[in-house]
Amino acid sequence: AEKPVNQYPHLGDCDYFTVDKLDLDGVLTRRMQGTVGKESFLSILILDGEGTISCRGEKVSYHKGDSIFLPADSGNWEIEGSCDALLTTIREKANPIRVGINIGSKLVQIGIVNDHNEIIGSRSYNTEAETRTAEEIIDTAANETLKLLQEKEIPLDECIGVGVGVPGAVMQRSIVNRCVNLGWGVKNVAQELSALLDGIPVTVGNDANVAALGEMWKGGGQGCDNMVMITLGTGVGGGIIVGGRILPGRFGAAGEIGHMCMNPDEKAVCGCGKNGHLEQYASATGITRMAALYLEEHPQQQTCLRALAQPTAKDIFDAARGEDPAGLQLAEQLGDMLGRAMAAVSCVIDPDLFVLGGGVSRAGQILLDIVGRYYRHYAFHASEETPIVLAQLGNDAGIYGAVRQILQ
Repeated sequence: AEKPVNQYPHLGDCDYFTVDKLDLDGVLTRRMQGTVGKESFLSILILDGEGTISCRGEKVSYHKGDSIFLPADSGNWEIEGSCDALLTTIREKANPIRVGINIGSKLVQIGIVNDHNEIIGSRSYNTEAETRTAEEIIDTAANETLKLLQEKEIPLDECIGVGVGVPGAVMQRSIVNRCVNLGWGVKNVAQELSALLDGIPVTVGNDANVAALGEMWKGGGQGCDNMVMITLGTGVGGGIIVGGRILPGRFGAAGEIGHMCMNPDEKAVCGCGKNGHLEQYASATGITRMAALYLEEHPQQQTCLRALAQPTAKDIFDAARGEDPAGLQLAEQLGDMLGRAMAAVSCVIDPDLFVLGGGVSRAGQILLDIVGRYYRHYAFHASEETPIVLAQLGNDAGIYGAVRQILQ
């Protein structure tokens, strides 16, 4: 007979561990199966008896006095024979929560996500990246996380993981490999933040990758396991999801669509120190830059944009809706650059879907129409009908995605 995993005596708990008793008599009950997930290891202490235990395709014999340790995420296991044993695991949290932190160049957003995958509390504050060091930004993120937990009356030990998104390349789900928009060099964010949060595991990813994961899970990309999200904000970020998982690349730079060279003759320098990158034309700051250049080069053209000291992306698309010639020209220029970049990406990734997010995406349908037209013009025929949609989660995408990456 086989003994179900949930039918053996529970002996007790402490603050951190749970201990259960396993009895296999070798006749009526001679086998038990279970699964070791990501949340806990499994320690088996054989008090008496003998038999075999199998896990990950390996089978070993056990005898009285033996101790077997299966690390977290070991997967399915099975024990056979006749034995008395103690099974020790990490105690499940009464109300487990995860925290998502999205560190942007302008704002930091923090959210608490419960075990029903709902945001039950959030807060945001200015990053102040121009005046603060990496250490200060990380320290503040930890303090604000603790404050939010306290406000919601959630003990820190109910938190089983923290996910972080940062606007830079990330290696090994922990180390930021330069973060231009924050002025960071190489920084082990996971290690430093975990130390400030009493050792809670921390997982770090590129903010655009994280937002893409959030949109796939809860937003515009639901139902698509292969998608590309492009965030048009202070910079241009890209997140690539393949098979339902983030594609980070060897150096954490996969998806850095904003740093594709679109114009090698450009003299102005991108924030990364090189020239002619998509970010210089299609980001919020890039659009403002292009508007200033356009107005300078067309001093006689009548346009409502001249009345504005520094036209924003919103101003430009509002002008384009009103068929203002300068607004239309600038919107078309953005669409050309972005559509061409997306066509190049589609030749490599061939996604099910493109999702456009970030502040510039609030332009809505006019942005989709212009970008879609140029994308279809440049794209290889087999992928020219790939749908392009708007992101749905707004700032919550970073929180949901940061939490989702913990589970991968």
